[in-house]
Amino acid sequence: MRSILERHTGVLARELRFEATPYGKPFLDLTFNTHFNLSHSGELAILAVGSRELGADVEFIRPLEDFESLATGFFSMQEVAELHRYPAAERLRAFYRCWTRKEAYVKAIGEGLSIPLGSFVVSMAENDAALLETSPPESAADWAITALDLGLDYAGAVAICDSKSKVETRWWGNCELVMPFNNGDDESKGE
Repeated sequence: MRSILERHTGVLARELRFEATPYGKPFLDLTFNTHFNLSHSGELAILAVGSRELGADVEFIRPLEDFESLATGFFSMQEVAELHRYPAAERLRAFYRCWTRKEAYVKAIGEGLSIPLGSFVVSMAENDAALLETSPPESAADWAITALDLGLDYAGAVAICDSKSKVETRWWGNCELVMPFNNGDDESKGE
């Protein structure tokens, strides 16, 4: 992580200094205009780097006996209803898609679980990661959520506070590098 951030900031990896928000989200000195977020699960880690606030989440898809109860406890009513529209054999993957998108958004905001997961709505469609509804409603238009193609064993997403952002991914060893960037904004492009 430090070596990747070194490339983005121009500061030697060993000299990078991290701080944390009151909710524990780590960040670099704001003069770098470099935001990052790290997530890992199972054998995979992802690192998102960009010039805007962002969050990333990855989950190893493992069997969960009570995932529908978890959804009822943490998802919005709209998301729970959508989950139940999936055939039983597809529900677990849909649950993980929804969960990683919600986690990515909460991590991007940087206030942890002080933001109830049921207070906003994300799409759980396989190819349509989106923030559908927030409170206040106009803030949903400020965000882009992208699903990551991590194979059958993982679900992952990145959320960035720039609705025009696109995500470029690069594999590095066993890590997925996620580089959100703005159209034509060279400052925020990844390596």
